[in-house]
Amino acid sequence: MKKLLAVLVAAGVAASAAFANVEMTLNLYGTPFTSFVMDAEFDPELRPQGAFGFEDQFGFFFGSPAKFVDIGMTLSYGLDFFRDAEFYANGEKKEDNSTGFGMNTYLTLGPAARFNVGDMHSFLVSPGLGVNLLALTGDIDVIGFTCDFNLDLGYRIWIVNKTGFHFGFDVGYDLSVPLAGSAALNGDYVDDTYDVKSGSRNKIYFGVAFNFGDKSPDKFRAE
Repeated sequence: MKKLLAVLVAAGVAASAAFANVEMTLNLYGTPFTSFVMDAEFDPELRPQGAFGFEDQFGFFFGSPAKFVDIGMTLSYGLDFFRDAEFYANGEKKEDNSTGFGMNTYLTLGPAARFNVGDMHSFLVSPGLGVNLLALTGDIDVIGFTCDFNLDLGYRIWIVNKTGFHFGFDVGYDLSVPLAGSAALNGDYVDDTYDVKSGSRNKIYFGVAFNFGDKSPDKFRAE
């Protein structure tokens, strides 16, 4: 774990040299509600249960047009695991179709605005696009892939503020909504591939945050 953290910090330092202001967060997250509804006559729906995982987020900030804001883009990726998933058809839960262990992984990219309130507090708003891969086994085996609209709303509190370096903690909410995708289902009652027509993935995350470079208050104070 120490080696991994050292590698990620080194990556943040290298990126800050290229972009001058780079934020990196290392997070744990859970998804209290996830739903994938497929386009079929009986509206098959999957709801993974108890998903928990980890992610890494990078914010590359290119400019600070005002004392209170940094503008740039974010890149995030993560992996989570869940114990099972509930299966629904025509809005009714199918108790005789159980699923076992599953996993979910994703990658998102989009523009970002980080609003800074003094030195200690920052609020991140980042809409974007992402890709998501889901796989699980059980009475019904599923492999699904979606392209999503993503919205990340986060808060950071900076407890260490030095010239060129900041450290603190972050917490946030992340919403993903499928724009397109497909899922292959295989089981006793179903064996087909369907388009994903709707759903949502609601994520709550928390972790540690690093900022390599000067945030907008530092830049304007130096002028």
